Amino acid sequence: MNIAKLFGWTNEVQVYGSPENPYGDTMVGGKDVKAINDMLQTAFDEKRAGVGEDVVVRIGTFKGRNVSEQKAADQIRISLDEDGNAYVKLITRGADPGLGLLALTGGFKDEGETDQQTADREEVEEAKSETGTLIAKYEISRHPVKGDVRVWGGPDREDGVKNGDIIAMSTMAMVPVVRNAHGIVEAGDDASGAAWVRLSGIKDANVFGIKGHAQLLLEATKLAGLTDQLPESFAQSLSARQNDIAVANRALRSAAIMLLDPAPKIEVCSFPGRDR
Repeated sequence: MNIAKLFGWTNEVQVYGSPENPYGDTMVGGKDVKAINDMLQTAFDEKRAGVGEDVVVRIGTFKGRNVSEQKAADQIRISLDEDGNAYVKLITRGADPGLGLLALTGGFKDEGETDQQTADREEVEEAKSETGTLIAKYEISRHPVKGDVRVWGGPDREDGVKNGDIIAMSTMAMVPVVRNAHGIVEAGDDASGAAWVRLSGIKDANVFGIKGHAQLLLEATKLAGLTDQLPESFAQSLSARQNDIAVANRALRSAAIMLLDPAPKIEVCSFPGRDR
């Protein structure tokens, strides 16, 4: 019998991952993720994180592993048509966190990049489309992303993050509001799908893999004066949502797919001996 494990005396970090996640079981879960979230929030409160130009900031250790803030930036591009109807560009995640569910475009900052440069680069990599005519622009300040805590499983990095270290995400979001950009979107990088989605059709916050992305969308609509176009059920479901990171089930994935591609698919069948 392993007495240490029986009483919880272990330095093993709790991790999980979707079976089809191409990057393996890299997400931190259970009580460990809350402890690291609290560590990052404390670092923010003490101005040891969320500030400065460094992309990665060491904030402490957890179960013998180095823990760092990993800075990211998101883009919430909203497009208005001639009638004032609002659309937001969204992707489906091709990897954890939130594999198979909706997300904003965004990702890790590279050394030397501004937040705006990161947001622009990630948008092009994940959801390339016309950018439209800019009519307004807003920013949502940097903050921790609850639940998005990972064990780095790649090679040692030049910024000091080593294989097995823990990175806790923080992000800030850029909110460009444009006119008439809602056309074809080309998905790439770790997005398995991408499209312009009409705000009025987004009724359930649970279709977002990361709760923080749903919160950012709600905040963006407030800044842009578009909350009347987001159904009340969205805010209600967001308030009721318990999990910070969702592991998709069939119903949630189907709902996400339908939002990105609402047109029904019709198969044309051919029968032997008959013309089509």
